[in-house]
Amino acid sequence: MTHTQEFSMKNCRRRLEQTNSRRQRTFRRYYSSFCCSFHHSIPSCASVSRYRRNKIMPGWGVRKQNQKVRAPLSARQRQAAPVNNAKPSNNAWQPVTPYDVAAVSQDMGYVTLYHATSPQNAAQIVQSQWLKPGNGGELGPGAYFCADPDNARFRQRAVPGKGYAVVLSARVKVGATACITSGKVVDAEFLRSFGYGSAKVYEKDIYMIPGWGSWQKITNIMYHTG
Repeated sequence: MTHTQEFSMKNCRRRLEQTNSRRQRTFRRYYSSFCCSFHHSIPSCASVSRYRRNKIMPGWGVRKQNQKVRAPLSARQRQAAPVNNAKPSNNAWQPVTPYDVAAVSQDMGYVTLYHATSPQNAAQIVQSQWLKPGNGGELGPGAYFCADPDNARFRQRAVPGKGYAVVLSARVKVGATACITSGKVVDAEFLRSFGYGSAKVYEKDIYMIPGWGSWQKITNIMYHTG
């Protein structure tokens, strides 16, 4: 190798090293600028915390100091609030129409149904053999029963707090039962006009015999010992 060739080889290596170093410096410069901009685009935990403390985001809970101060319940409200055995069943208020009948069962005649109440009321009912219809319920005023005694004890509203509820059994003439959506006021005239003997809350174990003539359909009332 001559001196000229050796000099040209050294010159090429020098230029290649300079080019590589220049590329590395350019890469570092662009990479550092990118990282800096990306870092500033994402808020830090401290900034997010400050933002959360100073502003309530949609869907977040209201801060404790901004919550409304609720007055204690009055005696009437405490009495109306459901406690333990007293189940929050809505009283019907809309008049029933034929379109509210979701299903109709066949005429079953007399069946054994169950009703739960307080011991004092149970003694009077068994002695008089008359179940007085209630003033309200999911299908309006009437005598309410369940096919399952446990459901009757669970749904009764006569015993407040943790009082003991007595379950009564009775032979009830249900006839053809109209399954009606909850919240509709059902009366004896409506059932009679369409050939129904009783009403039932649709998809619930709640039977209702409406009207003051219900005593004619409810017989053999006795204590349930099951």
